Amino acid sequence: MWKRIKPVREEILALSVRPRMIAAYLGRLMLVTGLLMLAPALFALLAPGWSGVWQYGLTALMLIGLGHGLQRYVLLHKKDVLQANEAMVIVALIFILTPVIFAIPMSANGVGYLAAFFQVVSDITTTGMEVLPKGQLPISFWLTSAWLQWIGGLGITVLSLGLVSSQVLNIRRLSGVLDGDSQQQQVQLTDYVRNVLIVYLILTVLTFFALLIAGQSAVQSAIFAMAAVATGWCAPARIGINDYSGAVQLIIALASMSGAVTIGSYLLLSRNRWRDFLRDVELRLLLLFIFIGTLVLGVSLYFSGIPIGNAFFKAFLLATSAQTTAGFSPLDLNMVSGFALVILIVLMFIGGSVGSTAGGIKLVRAWLSLKIVAYLIRSTRMSVHVVNPLRMEGRTVPASVLLNTLAIVMLTLMVMTLSWLAFLVSGYPALPGLFNVVSAMSTAGLSVGVLNVSTPVALKLVLCADMLFGRLEFVALLVLLAPRTWFGRRLR
Repeated sequence: MWKRIKPVREEILALSVRPRMIAAYLGRLMLVTGLLMLAPALFALLAPGWSGVWQYGLTALMLIGLGHGLQRYVLLHKKDVLQANEAMVIVALIFILTPVIFAIPMSANGVGYLAAFFQVVSDITTTGMEVLPKGQLPISFWLTSAWLQWIGGLGITVLSLGLVSSQVLNIRRLSGVLDGDSQQQQVQLTDYVRNVLIVYLILTVLTFFALLIAGQSAVQSAIFAMAAVATGWCAPARIGINDYSGAVQLIIALASMSGAVTIGSYLLLSRNRWRDFLRDVELRLLLLFIFIGTLVLGVSLYFSGIPIGNAFFKAFLLATSAQTTAGFSPLDLNMVSGFALVILIVLMFIGGSVGSTAGGIKLVRAWLSLKIVAYLIRSTRMSVHVVNPLRMEGRTVPASVLLNTLAIVMLTLMVMTLSWLAFLVSGYPALPGLFNVVSAMSTAGLSVGVLNVSTPVALKLVLCADMLFGRLEFVALLVLLAPRTWFGRRLR
C-alpha cells in the first residue's frame, strides 16, 4: 500500500521579512545616501549666495547620523543571509525614501515640495521628465539632477551595499530586482560592484572629455555625461538637444547607447573577448531596433517636409533616445505625425538591455515573447510524445525565466492601461496620454502635449508611480505591499 503524502501548506514554508535585517541594511543605505548627499551640497556652492548648501548639508548629516546609529545598534551575524523578499523590500524602500528625502533640500530653490518630489523621482529612476521652469533655477540644481540620474542609473542599492558590506550575497537577489535576471550565481558582492563601478566611471569620463573637446564647458559636460550614461536627459537651459552642435548630439546619443548595453558585458572587453561581446543577443537587438527605428522615422520625417539628410539624422537621434530610454528630443514632438509617435511608443516600451541603465520591458524579454508565440504555433504540429523545449541562443529557457517574462509584460500592460485611463478620464487626448504613460513607465522621459507645470497633481503622482514601477519592474513594490511579506513565520 502506498502511503498518501499530504501537500505542505504554503504558509509553513513561506518566510516573512525580519525587521532586524531591513533596519540593518536600511541603516547602511542611509549612511551611503548621506555621503552621496554631500555632492549636491558642494554643487550648491555654485549657486548665488550658496543657496541650498545648508539644506543639503543638514539633510546629509541627519542621514549619516541615522545610518550610523542603525549600524551600531542593529547587529548582524555572519550566518545571516538576506532573503529574496528582504532584498526586494530594501530596494523598494530606498527608491521611495530617496525622493521623499531629497525633495526637501531641492524644494529650497522655490519650486515647492511636490514639484521637487516629481523631479527627484524622475531623476532617481533615470526618466528625465521635467515640469520645472529651467530659466529660473541655478546651475547647481541641474548638477544635482544629473547626479541623481547617474546614481539611479548605477543602482543606488547595489552601489551602497557594495561599498559598505563585504558579505557574500546572491547578487541577483539585489540587482535581479532591477534587471529581472533569474540566475542564482554566488559572487562576492564587492567585487561585482567594483567592476561595474569602474566600467560606469570609464564610460562617464570618456563622455565628459568628448564633450569638452566638442566645445562644452566643464559644468555642462559633467551634466550631459552623467545623464547620458545613465540613459537620462538633463539640460540646464531652456533649450533642447537640437540647440547644440551635431557633434554634441552625436556624443550624447552614443553615450546613451553605451548605457543601454548590459554594464557587466563590458568586462568581456577587458578579457579580450570581443567576439563574445559582439555576439551578445541584446547588443545586436539594440542596434537592429535603432536601425529600423531610424529608417521608419526618417521616412516619416522626410515626408513631413524635413530635408532628407536632416530628417534621417534627427530620426537616428529620436530612435536612439526612445530605444535607450534616454529622453532627449531633437525636435518638437508635438509637430510629428501620429505614426511617428506610435513608432516611438513601441521603441520605448521595448527599451534597452537587461542589467543596463535603460528602462522598458528589456530587449531580451521582447525577443523571448516573440519566441514564445512562435513556440506555441510550432507546438501545435508536434506529437505529444516529442520533447520540444523552448530554446534561445542554443540554450533551454528555464520555466522561471518564462514566468518572469510573461509576468513583467502582463503587469506592464495592465498598469499602463490603468494609468492611460486616468489621463483619458481627465480629458487628455488618447495618443499623447498613452505616449506619456509609456514614456514614464519605460523611464524614457519623452513627453508630448500633456506634461507641464499646470498638469494636475493627481496625474503627476500617477506618472511618479509609473516611473517607480518601471524602474523596479513591479515585483519589488508588490512584495513591499503584500501583507504576508510582513506577517508570518520568520527565521530567528
